[in-house]
Amino acid sequence: MSLDHSYPWYFSLLCVFLGVFVTYFFYRENNNLKPFTKSFLFFIRFSILTSLFFLLLSPIFNIIIKNIERPSIILLQDASKSVRIDIKNDFKKIQNELLDFDVSIYNFSDQLNEGFADTNLGLYTNIDLALTNINDLYSNRNLSSVVIATDGLYNRGKNPLYSEKFNFPIYSLILGDTAEQVDISIDKIEHNELAFLGNYFPVKIRIKSTSAKNKNFKLKIRQNDSIIFTGSFISILNNEYFEIKEDFLANKIGMNKYSISVSEFANEQNVINNYADFFIDIIDSKSKILIFNDKPHPDIAAFVSSISSNENYDYTISKTENYSLDFSDFNLIVFHSIKNLNEKFILEIFESKIPLLLFCTNDFNNINTFFSSVDFLNKGSIDEVYPFLSSTFDDFQLSDSVKNMISLMPPLKLQFGSYFVNNPSKVLLYQKIKDINSLNPLISFENIDKRIGIIFGEGYWKWRLRNFYLNNSHNSFDDFFNKVIQYLVTNEDKSKLRLDYNKSYFENESIIISAELYNSSFDLYNEKNIELKLFNSKNEIFDYNFDKYENSYSLNIGALESDNYRFEVFVKDSDVSTKTGVITVKPVKVEELNLISDYNFLNNLSSANNGSLFWPNEINLLISEIKSSKSQKIIRTSNDILKLIDINSLLIFLLFFIFLEWFIRKYNGLI
Repeated sequence: MSLDHSYPWYFSLLCVFLGVFVTYFFYRENNNLKPFTKSFLFFIRFSILTSLFFLLLSPIFNIIIKNIERPSIILLQDASKSVRIDIKNDFKKIQNELLDFDVSIYNFSDQLNEGFADTNLGLYTNIDLALTNINDLYSNRNLSSVVIATDGLYNRGKNPLYSEKFNFPIYSLILGDTAEQVDISIDKIEHNELAFLGNYFPVKIRIKSTSAKNKNFKLKIRQNDSIIFTGSFISILNNEYFEIKEDFLANKIGMNKYSISVSEFANEQNVINNYADFFIDIIDSKSKILIFNDKPHPDIAAFVSSISSNENYDYTISKTENYSLDFSDFNLIVFHSIKNLNEKFILEIFESKIPLLLFCTNDFNNINTFFSSVDFLNKGSIDEVYPFLSSTFDDFQLSDSVKNMISLMPPLKLQFGSYFVNNPSKVLLYQKIKDINSLNPLISFENIDKRIGIIFGEGYWKWRLRNFYLNNSHNSFDDFFNKVIQYLVTNEDKSKLRLDYNKSYFENESIIISAELYNSSFDLYNEKNIELKLFNSKNEIFDYNFDKYENSYSLNIGALESDNYRFEVFVKDSDVSTKTGVITVKPVKVEELNLISDYNFLNNLSSANNGSLFWPNEINLLISEIKSSKSQKIIRTSNDILKLIDINSLLIFLLFFIFLEWFIRKYNGLI
């Protein structure tokens, strides 16, 4: 420690000189004082003045601090479900033996945590993340080594062998059995998340047999509680994979649970991986389309071909004379090449509120009763018109390939006449006559009581052929008309309470539900409180409240146990209808798929990082090797600066001297 200031050295002498000089002139004429008293007062005044003058130089103490840092040892515990060996006593023994080290304990699975985990509940294992985090946390510390107790099985993150070399030795304490055991397991399941009611959906299952030569096993698949598949197999080889591909009928609306089970072998120790579940949401979203067509036309054939390319659409073709059909089963009614319609037929169509798609060829007057957005005055001749896209239409988006197709299509034949477009019309395609872009619609929509699409002209079958000639596929043409149909059959959600959530989660994922609340004018607001009741399969009830965020609501339920849940959402003190839904939480079983420890991986990991591999019964050898390592204490020095004026005891000492001088002078009658 040293005392210093930023001025030349002789400034310190000047402070002493000024202290002597000022004190001398103050006490030189006080001859009535006793010599001792006068000398003592002189000393006090000199000390006070010299100290004050010296403090004006802003003196500081330069302090050198030395810290002795002992080498650190990190004990890293694998707390994932695949580890079933208790190493708490082993870690305590290492702590008690390595008294010359600072020993810290961490546990990890898919993330790093401080301390020892009494239960192994981790759903994933990420060894690279754990070692990287330790490397970052102790980057400026005297880290001697890391002891990682694990089975070497990881299913998250990259292989630590391909990471940058760590700055510390790694000693591996291998847990579990490395011997290959008899086992049959469900290795992989491939399936769709969604299926449409009445369709078949594919499922591919991969079964892995280990040390199971000439052993038989059975496979069962259940849908909810019903068995839908059984099969018998034999493992000819010692280690073998089986792939089972089956198509299943989507026959029940909602979230369906499918359970796979493989019969257990004798003496099989790990039977958890013999069972697995997957979930498929079966929805009834097929749109049924009724096509009225009184005479054959190539355009309607091209249109039907587009419908057939989409598995979400079913269609029925009928003549208008069969108008006694029940319209309520259909989601869209299409008119093309029809005869005269009677009033009863028109009234039934209007009352059905079903969306319409109208092809206006030479039968414009037969169907213009259904729409009000476009009036047409026929002038008798035929025009050839090209399509061009509206720049303002934004109700749905067309792909670049569809836009490119439209620009390259041949002309359509259209009756010449005058078009009068009213405001409710939204035009998708306009007519281009030769090189002139007109404001006459080619395809337009109106949405007053229901959605109606109006398609003028004929010759769309040429578009389909032209598109195939240019691209060797009908995809762009089919996509175009599918977009039109999808727009017409999609029902707008006009409910005042709207929810946004996923239907399935894994058990380690947070379940988040967003909500929007609309008033009678369909403006967003969040002045009401929204609550949710959650029911599990045991019919236990859990209550939650949504949080308010600006004009919306959000609820984070957090992670739940694997189960099927249903919920009800309602707005308090309001007449808004209650919303219901279903959520499935799927189990995570990746840790149970393999319980054979990976000796080679851990041996390579330790060797690559200047360490060694040990078994649990070799704890004493591990401790001896750590003690014999060249880890040493480190002396770290640091500088600190302390201003003299910041020392409170010095200021108190000066005040005491000032008070003492005043008291002596007062006592001797000098004040």
